[in-house]
Amino acid sequence: MHNRILEVVNNCLEEGELTWEERDKNLMEAGLDSISFIIMVVSLEDEFGCHIPDEKLQIEEMDTLRKIEEILYSIEADLKEETAK
Repeated sequence: MHNRILEVVNNCLEEGELTWEERDKNLMEAGLDSISFIIMVVSLEDEFGCHIPDEKLQIEEMDTLRKIEEILYSIEADLKEETAK
């Protein structure tokens, strides 16, 4: 999952690329702006075949690679739970 997240996020950054070791770096400091944030969210949803909940669609909720990973793992766990019912 890390590589897929990195690829999506790095494609949306205006300045350089992040590595997984920089997973706690603020994405706004790395060049993400409000427009590229929207593009990143849509790209993540497409890449992972999911819908990111509205309450997570704030820059502060997804401003590091770690936070994005946690959200995607949570969505994945919810989907597995729903299909198990």
